[in-house]
Amino acid sequence: MEDGTNILVVAMSWAAQLTVAIFFIAGFVSFYTEVWNRAFSDSERSRTERIWLRIALIVLAIGLGSILHFAGYLGGSTSMMYHNIGLFILVFSLLDEEINSQIARTN
Repeated sequence: MEDGTNILVVAMSWAAQLTVAIFFIAGFVSFYTEVWNRAFSDSERSRTERIWLRIALIVLAIGLGSILHFAGYLGGSTSMMYHNIGLFILVFSLLDEEINSQIARTN
């Protein structure tokens, strides 16, 4: 009977981590998209402000991804969740075609 209880505890822990990850990722993608739209689609903003928003997107992704990776080293049983969310944030921003093309154009 104890094996069944252990499996239930592990399954509930996994479900809780999955739920936290889903809500965190959904919130990040929503926020990132909102800032992205202001940086690339809002023609009413000045060029300088749009450039600062683009820089903020890069700093946000690298900073938050790094914080989550460092939290993964301290997280104990939830460390993989922190590493996976941090990796998602870094890869999500790395695959942003507009930001990458802007960086390539400035060099």
